[in-house]
Order: sequence, then C-alpha cells, then structure tokens
Amino acid sequence: MNLMNFMNQYINQIILALILALAAFLGAQLKNLYKKYVNTEIKQAICRDTVRYIEQVYKDIHGPEKLAQAMAKASELLQGYGITISESELVTMLEAAVNEFNNAFAKDYSQGQHLPGVPAFGPAVEDPDPVPAPSVSEIIADMKDID
Repeated sequence: MNLMNFMNQYINQIILALILALAAFLGAQLKNLYKKYVNTEIKQAICRDTVRYIEQVYKDIHGPEKLAQAMAKASELLQGYGITISESELVTMLEAAVNEFNNAFAKDYSQGQHLPGVPAFGPAVEDPDPVPAPSVSEIIADMKDID
C-alpha cells in the first residue's frame, strides 16, 4: 500500500509539473505573438509619420537622398522604442507608406478634398519627358555608392 501512495504522489507532481511547463510555454508564445503584432503596428505608424515628415521638411531633395533621410529618421525613432528592423524591411515599409500617402492624396485631390497636413496646390505640370522612378534595388545601390 505504501508503494501505491508513493507512486500516486510522484505521478501527481509530474503531471502538475508538465501542466505548468505547458502553461509557461503557451504564455511565452502568446507574448511573442503580441510583441510581433505590436512591433509591426509601431513600425508601420513610424514609417507613415516619417514619410509625412520627410515630405514636409525635405522638399528640395528627391530619390535616394530622400530615402536615405527617411531611413535615418525612421531608424532613429524605432531605436527609441527598442525595435530592430532590417534595412530591406525598412525600405519596404517606407515605400509602402509613400504609396499609401500618394494614393490618399490622389484620391482626395481627385474628389476636390484637401488632406489635413498636406499642402493644397494645383495639379502638377506634365513633364515633357517623364523619367521612370528608380526601383528599390537601384535606390539601395545608389545609397551604397554614397558611402
């Protein structure tokens, strides 16, 4: 009889330990998912704000120079939150924010509305020889040549 009590006691402790380990594992996984989601939201918000800032402050620069300024500012802000980001992810998120900014402006402008925080001005004069926008890889290559 003592052997049965002895085994039951340890079996219960082993089961309890396994349940606690499983709960700790699930808690850590939920925390990682939450952190990933929140970090992504913060990254997107910072990229959107950075694009607005760069468009407002650096009106005289374009292309790789403007991207370099945006990357520097966004990296600085993300570091303030303790968030790390790869160069390619940052370029992608900034380009997506620029696209979102341009689409929102074009949509509201075509409907005769004015976006808050965006200067109101007339339609752009058509460039007689439009130049295609550089690709992300060309911008990154140009940035590396600056060094």
